[in-house]
Amino acid sequence: MIVFTWEQLPVYAARAIGAFVRLTGEDVRVLRVAFKRFDIKGAEAMTGCPVIEVERDDRRSITEVVGEMPRVILAGGWASPCFIRWAKEAKKNGGLTILNSDEAFTSKNFKQFLRKWRFKLTMRRIFDRFFVVGKGGILHYGDYYGIPKDRLITGLYAGDSKLFFNGAPLAERPKTFVYVGHYDENKNVLRMCEAFERSAKGTDWSLEVYGGGELEGELKKRESDHVHVHGFIQAEELGPLYREARGFVLGSFSEKWGVVVHEAALSGCMLLLSDRIGARYDFAKPENSAIFDPGSTEAFAAGFSKLMAFTDEQLAAAQETSLKLATRFSPEIFARNLQDAIDGK
Repeated sequence: MIVFTWEQLPVYAARAIGAFVRLTGEDVRVLRVAFKRFDIKGAEAMTGCPVIEVERDDRRSITEVVGEMPRVILAGGWASPCFIRWAKEAKKNGGLTILNSDEAFTSKNFKQFLRKWRFKLTMRRIFDRFFVVGKGGILHYGDYYGIPKDRLITGLYAGDSKLFFNGAPLAERPKTFVYVGHYDENKNVLRMCEAFERSAKGTDWSLEVYGGGELEGELKKRESDHVHVHGFIQAEELGPLYREARGFVLGSFSEKWGVVVHEAALSGCMLLLSDRIGARYDFAKPENSAIFDPGSTEAFAAGFSKLMAFTDEQLAAAQETSLKLATRFSPEIFARNLQDAIDGK
């Protein structure tokens, strides 16, 4: 048996696990700590296997939960104590242990230094392999944490190309940027609206904002002829939004990777990303993006202005670049890379 443990189990994770189940035919179980606010519908249909609800501090043994000792267990991060304890149980009984981590290298600071030593003293001993997302994950675990490359697996996250795919040429799409995500301080959404208003003044560009959260009331006050604030929508509804936009924006102060960036790249969009977004290592090139300091409204606005000024020729090049880079990630690549790691390849 192979066991995945995952907090929340977002849609992209469920679809990736489903691709693994289809590819391998393995007996799989998914243990998830569910957050009711962000619950997904149809988890078992997407994964193609049983999904069992657990608590973060679940005290049962792994055999009590799934009925036997797994030969492979994948722990969804460091945060849930039960995930780490179950990995230790499996390792003690000869199982392969894999840590799933979306951490990407950002900067060297004291907090990161302490985390690095915690990792070396604990997690490095518990886990045999480390499943990371992309280049940022390799920088973080390989170069910074010092994990040998042969213990790293890449391709942990991915948007689903069945939901997110190319649309019309960018030059033919409405002059629109789209944001999808939480409405909170970390996502920097209020500065995003202010920066866009500065850049869009006197133009026919618009910013379409989708999501929900604590700042929704404040965001609604920022609505104008250029900025339109919408509510939360399901993943299945997002594809058409990306295909009808020229650009995607994510100005977070902290973002380990950002699956939404891959979804936008799959859709051929230009990318406006803060320099704290892990996915920038994988999808942002000068031809298709602008990168900025999220603490500066001026830099944020300059990023909008740069992409708004792209000529039709530059738009075509941006679209081609986004689409090309997006092909490096998919649920199927997740499945193949994980199978190879389990098989010892």
